Amino acid sequence: MGSRAQTGHLAFLNALQLDADERISDDLRKNLRILAEKENVDAYELKWVNTNPEGDMFILGKKIELYKPIFFRKNKLINEGIVHEPTRTTGKLARAEYELHHDHVYTNKNTMRSVYSKKEKLWPKIDAQYRIEIGKASKSRWFYLAKAPLWFVLYVLYYSIYQKYIFAGKRGIVMSFYKGLYNFRLNYNLYKFK
Repeated sequence: MGSRAQTGHLAFLNALQLDADERISDDLRKNLRILAEKENVDAYELKWVNTNPEGDMFILGKKIELYKPIFFRKNKLINEGIVHEPTRTTGKLARAEYELHHDHVYTNKNTMRSVYSKKEKLWPKIDAQYRIEIGKASKSRWFYLAKAPLWFVLYVLYYSIYQKYIFAGKRGIVMSFYKGLYNFRLNYNLYKFK
């Protein structure tokens, strides 16, 4: 089989999922075929690297290394299209040390805070409306009203304590707060729109 046919065959079998502000490294681009040809792996998570250091977070002086699954075998891929729901695999997930670059456009922390604030108000609303549309919000509206404050507290605790964001100082506490706030707003909007 020729290389063109092989390339087409691999492209059909695999899915590379990127956000608009992400790009793969040259090293990863050169080695995608090698990853795709490994039959015992169904998805890869790659090192998620901020190109602007303002986006990095440190816990006890150590930079957090983040990994994100982006390369999947299509027949093992799970993605329901819900906002902020990570794509998953039903098969074997492996870690590859290739870099996925996250191109932060933030020039400083104030800009970053402003962007987060706008996104944190908009996305939960869109997310809630979509979940209702596709039938993923089947409970009573009062269930979501009761869930909103509980999920806020649980998410703040999960990120600040279990994920150790509290040791990243003010930035970690703020990030934990935003994680909780997103889930509070999501559930409140489910209550509001049902």
